[in-house]
Amino acid sequence: MFLKIIDISEKQLCEALEKRNNMLRHYRSMIETLPDSEDNNIYDLYYYLIQASLFANDGISTGELMKYLDMSYNTLRKKLKVIPAELLIKSKQGNNCFYRLDLDKIDEETIKK
Repeated sequence: MFLKIIDISEKQLCEALEKRNNMLRHYRSMIETLPDSEDNNIYDLYYYLIQASLFANDGISTGELMKYLDMSYNTLRKKLKVIPAELLIKSKQGNNCFYRLDLDKIDEETIKK
């Protein structure tokens, strides 16, 4: 009985990850339509924020973004300000800020174009 539960859970997890991976490919292809994406640093920032939206409950922290993008806090803040406010979702937990993109807004922007 327990093995059956584990098997069902594993299949559901694989299906969910495959769905999110497909969504990741979809949104990655849309990055070029987003403002200032011709800047490689902004493009990469969008990509990490999309991943955070799909795979993390809270988003990605400032520290993680600094580490993955190899940039200082001040540079990261400047890059985050380039992203339109209606696309960026920011939340705070204690002293940490977490970011992700509003994927529904990205879809809406694409429909408008």
